[in-house]
Amino acid sequence: MEGTCNCGKIKVKVNDPDLFNGNRRGHVCHCVNCKKTAGAAAANNLTIENEKITIEGAENLQEYSDPDTLSGTPLSRFFCKTCGWSEPEPLLSNEVQAGKSLLNNSLVR
Repeated sequence: MEGTCNCGKIKVKVNDPDLFNGNRRGHVCHCVNCKKTAGAAAANNLTIENEKITIEGAENLQEYSDPDTLSGTPLSRFFCKTCGWSEPEPLLSNEVQAGKSLLNNSLVR
């Protein structure tokens, strides 16, 4: 699975042949933060192991540390500096999600 931001300066690739073969990784989040970033009633995300994600153009990412989460653990959210496309990214500080990142399904192009 791969995709880009709207302007193409950030390219994200998930290298996982088993991505859609039985292991449930997708989830729909209805928290206030995800609703805001998705601009919808929910965000449709995939939970992916970090070593399976390649990001080209990472120098074009702008980080926002979102402190207002239900868990109380800040969540890093990343945006393209050029087009403003947003991507929820690592939950590395959350032990339940250690070593994994959230990727919004809108990434696929």
